[in-house]
Amino acid sequence: MTLKRKNKEVKIGRWVDSASANPEEYLRRQIAEIVLTAIAETPELKDSLFLKGGALMSLVFESPRATRDIDFTTTEKPNGFPEFLKLKLDNALKISANKLGYTSHLSQVQSWEMKPPLERSTWPTLRVKIGYATKNSPEEHRLMAGASTKVLRLDISFNEPILSQDDLILDNVKLSIQTYSRNELIAEKLRALIQQPVRNRYRGQDVFDIARLIRTSPPSDEDRRIIHKMLLTKSNARNLSINRSTIQDESIYTLAKQRYESLKLEVDSEELDFERDLKEVRNFFISLPWKQNN
Repeated sequence: MTLKRKNKEVKIGRWVDSASANPEEYLRRQIAEIVLTAIAETPELKDSLFLKGGALMSLVFESPRATRDIDFTTTEKPNGFPEFLKLKLDNALKISANKLGYTSHLSQVQSWEMKPPLERSTWPTLRVKIGYATKNSPEEHRLMAGASTKVLRLDISFNEPILSQDDLILDNVKLSIQTYSRNELIAEKLRALIQQPVRNRYRGQDVFDIARLIRTSPPSDEDRRIIHKMLLTKSNARNLSINRSTIQDESIYTLAKQRYESLKLEVDSEELDFERDLKEVRNFFISLPWKQNN
């Protein structure tokens, strides 16, 4: 599947400043800006990492949902990648912080863990903790000792099919990072949602995200065709058999609702309505161009 890339410029400074009333979140977003800029400045990372998930929702689609992690998919193989990432990223973080004017901000790769371990999974995720601190603060000593309590986590998935990418231009440096396209983001979230019972995961945030995406900019018939094809490809890669009725599985409803309820800590309650959002997601899923016998 070959689809034309789209360029989207994001005013990342505006995204950072929107959290200025909350000093802790404000600093965390500044570190996130440093991390994304460091990736954009480093060809080996820029070419192999694709932004997705809640951070992409927040930056590009103005989602009100808070996210503590930055999610990526990589085309790299997992063996040796953590060491390679630390080598490249630690140096780039220092350069980017200075370039952005965050001269008092310190950050470095503090630790990582492969979940599940490579010998037990075809679909591992590398969980990287980036510790951060401000210069001459008590936290600086903990950071230098690899024990910072202030952490930004990167979750990097391996072996995922990547079918449609866009380029996100960071207006602060006029450089880009690769991201999932809007259609691929929807397809990936649908796959994660319907796979809940298999993996015993709680993906209520995906109900909120998908409903928001299809409500704010309804997909065209061509978009639905593309999303459906992507969903089938992603599901087949995980040996997940799906059809039009899959979304009606009651366990999908039960698992998603548990996580959705916790969004009250992240989102204005007036924007939350699980039954409404799930109905929109179900109707959209059913409306995809399934074959008649499916």
